[in-house]
Amino acid sequence: MLRTCAQCNCDSSLPRYMIVDRSHSLLRSAGMASSIGNQILVGIEEIDNDHARIIELIRKFESIVNTKADTPDVMDVISNIIGAFETHFENEARIMNSAKYQFRDEHIFIHGVLFEKLTLFIYLLETGDAGVDKILLEFLHSWMFHHVVEHDKKFAQSQLGF
Repeated sequence: MLRTCAQCNCDSSLPRYMIVDRSHSLLRSAGMASSIGNQILVGIEEIDNDHARIIELIRKFESIVNTKADTPDVMDVISNIIGAFETHFENEARIMNSAKYQFRDEHIFIHGVLFEKLTLFIYLLETGDAGVDKILLEFLHSWMFHHVVEHDKKFAQSQLGF
């Protein structure tokens, strides 16, 4: 079933894991929360810190991809990225529940879609599909940027009044 996001009207549920937006190079130079560009800071410290951790892990993955490291190294960092997403999504859900955020269910649904896509990428990596690591890297950059700018910022704005 296709479902459109109620926040920004994007079609976040489409199985378009191969389609990436290469314009989000901002994440490539991002480090800890204090140095993340204003475009991806949401203004809620816990969420910004979670994002910084995820971006740090994506940068580590990028380094592994660029050095063509062995698959166990790739799978190890992917596992860490997934763990960071899980922790972050639990934190976001808790904060959204406390705030009684009206788009919480849609937001959580989008998180579930990410995990479905990551499961497919892991399968493709494990089967040795050539070039999937680079496609996954571009997907992570694009997804993270889009999700923060289009979804997390809207939540933060609803809470912080800007």
